[in-house]
Amino acid sequence: MGIRAELVGAGGAVVRLPDPAGGTFDAAGDFDELVPVDAAEYPVLSQVEPFDDKSFSPAEMDRLIVEIDRLVVSATSDLQRKGLLRLRALALTCRDSPGSTLRFVGD
Repeated sequence: MGIRAELVGAGGAVVRLPDPAGGTFDAAGDFDELVPVDAAEYPVLSQVEPFDDKSFSPAEMDRLIVEIDRLVVSATSDLQRKGLLRLRALALTCRDSPGSTLRFVGD
C-alpha cells in the first residue's frame, strides 16, 4: 500500500514547499500504516483510500490539521512522523491558498 499527498495549486501545478530537514518537498508519504483510521475519530482522514484518489479543498484543512496533530502521537517511527509533519505543512499551505487542492493519491 502506498498513499502520498500532494498540494495542487490553483493553476493545476504541484506545489513545492521548504522541508524543515533541508531542501524542498512536493509530496508527503510514509504514513500509510496509520491510514485508514476510525471514521468516528478521524472523519477526514478516514476518507483516504489506499487504492483510490481523494481531494480536499482549503475549507476542509482545519479539520484535517486537527486530525494530523492527534495522529502524529501514534507514529511509531521517525519516517512516519516526518511524513505526517510534511502532510501538515501541505494542509496549512492549502488552507491559506484559495483554489488549491490537497490530493491523496493511492496505488
